[in-house]
Amino acid sequence: MFQDTLIASEKAWSAERVYLERTDHRQDGRSGWYLGPAEGQVEQEELRLYYIFQLFNLRPGVLKVLALPKGCVAVLDGDEVEAVLDTEDRNIWRAQI
Repeated sequence: MFQDTLIASEKAWSAERVYLERTDHRQDGRSGWYLGPAEGQVEQEELRLYYIFQLFNLRPGVLKVLALPKGCVAVLDGDEVEAVLDTEDRNIWRAQI
């Protein structure tokens, strides 16, 4: 899993809130994950391919949701998961108290 790749916007590394979306494009070492800022536009030129293991240093909070199945969308505020939406847009995340 950690040698797989994901597509990410360069803006995701400095954004406070980000989202991850898992698509059906899992093949040849690609995880199917996209990581981007929760607010604002992303241009095609800003997209890069990263290895999952690079997230340990760049955005460690993201690692909490990488086992989710395709169709899920996760929103993080900093390193804390704010919401996880299933394929029917229902929030299935239960915050730890």
